Amino acid sequence: MMDLRDIIMLSLCSKKCASLLRTIRNLPNKMDILIGSFRNSVILYEDRDKAENCIQWCFEPYLGRGMDTMWRVNGITFHIVQPILPTDDSSIMTECPWDNDLAVNFIISHFLHVIPRCHVENLHILILRETRKFRIRRALSSVSEVNHLNMEGRAAQKDFKFVFNNLKIKNSLRKDYHEMDSYQSVRSLNCKDRIMSYCSTWAHPDILLNLNCKHSTFLGTQFKAENILEFLKKWKTSEGNEMRNIESLKIEIMEFLESFENVIWIEMDAKACVPRELDRRIKKFPDVDFEYGMDIKRTDGLQATVMLDREEKIFEFYVWHDDEG
Repeated sequence: MMDLRDIIMLSLCSKKCASLLRTIRNLPNKMDILIGSFRNSVILYEDRDKAENCIQWCFEPYLGRGMDTMWRVNGITFHIVQPILPTDDSSIMTECPWDNDLAVNFIISHFLHVIPRCHVENLHILILRETRKFRIRRALSSVSEVNHLNMEGRAAQKDFKFVFNNLKIKNSLRKDYHEMDSYQSVRSLNCKDRIMSYCSTWAHPDILLNLNCKHSTFLGTQFKAENILEFLKKWKTSEGNEMRNIESLKIEIMEFLESFENVIWIEMDAKACVPRELDRRIKKFPDVDFEYGMDIKRTDGLQATVMLDREEKIFEFYVWHDDEG
């Protein structure tokens, strides 16, 4: 009886073999993709804790270790590498005359197409140095959306714009400290759960007007006080589900005007936090001191608290759903 790995590999051989995958139940339909300076990999799985259901393709120079099977499809040679430890995943190493990015794209596009409900769960881009041959936009050209994106290092400008403007990031985004050339090139994000960006020069102020993520942090932005005020006005006049998913937002502002707090008091019709509500609010966000917060209310009754730190140039925003605040 053929194991799952061999069945998956056979699907690469012909359209007829690929069509057989659609008749097999419980196929792994989650995909993790790692794009790195020294290694690229694609993992197909249903449960990462069950090694027997994980199939991993590694795109790196093959060293000839543990090989027991070779496949050759579309000019790519696949080597089956046996796991060293029982807990290790068996790996499929690749050798090909193409640029590495085309081989990665071949595997990704094939399984997104032939496996029902196959989707990219995690995309991790770790670029410590740029390479002339490998292009992220070529490797990921068949990907339309990912659930979670973790981006570290410095990608080429065209690759960076491709990832942020062509891929729908559904749940979470983590962006590290490195500066990017793509200054304010991203105007909207689809993330619903969490955004953590340590370097946010890529973020255009319009991103705040389209935001509907539960928890967001933008450090190192080029935002000004007027951009924050536009966000508050948009939130205050929103109704229904528009911007309603937001629970917390933290932004490091480029410039902090002395009159900014007074503008919020007046234009947002802000009120001082009610002392009796402090204990309930601290219970949800124990690391936040709400004593000097300013409460504002949407037209539909939803309430939020604005916090300002002049020294650190930090704007914080917390929303109280139902009876939380």
